[in-house]
Amino acid sequence: ALPLIKALLLREYRNGYYCMPAWFWATALGSGLLAIPPNLVFAVMPYYMMGMQSDFANFFQYWMLNMALVASALLIGMAVGARAANIDDARSGLVPINLKMFVFSGFLIPYDDIPGWLQWVYWINPVQYVYSLLCINEFDGREYDDCDRSSAGEVCGEFLQCAEDGDDVLDDLSTDADEVQLRSGVLVAIIVAYAFWAYYAVAGAIRNA
Repeated sequence: ALPLIKALLLREYRNGYYCMPAWFWATALGSGLLAIPPNLVFAVMPYYMMGMQSDFANFFQYWMLNMALVASALLIGMAVGARAANIDDARSGLVPINLKMFVFSGFLIPYDDIPGWLQWVYWINPVQYVYSLLCINEFDGREYDDCDRSSAGEVCGEFLQCAEDGDDVLDDLSTDADEVQLRSGVLVAIIVAYAFWAYYAVAGAIRNA
């Protein structure tokens, strides 16, 4: 909604009512806090409808990763909105960014199938880190009793497409459960980088207007 309030922000900034750092960080934090209740509601329903791990610790990590994705989207929206003339202009700028994030998240196209000259998009993509951490949160250490390849015989067992445990799923996704701290740290660093990108985009747009 930044394009809708840009004129008001510019007027109040020129009148000396707004200090840009205070306005930006208060707006970003306030928007994030407002996103907590709806995100909590819409996180609870699909989590338990899909039969994901019922431990509170697993759910809390799942919800925090959802909030990390919300924070990334909020900051990208502020950065793009700062340069947009109106809402339609902002939407047209966000569509290619969101498309690249989901295409190169490892969900639609596995990392090994991404062309080498585009793999850098994968490594700076917050959606990729959220997705991989969600997979680790759900599948690490999980056992499945309904998949026993040995019971299918020597021949058929080779073609039985099921996971005996969560580690099989993570192997198929090329995701290492030991990288939780590394991936979490990179995700936080990306969000911080997005925050400064959004701040300088907004501050530059207002000061140069």
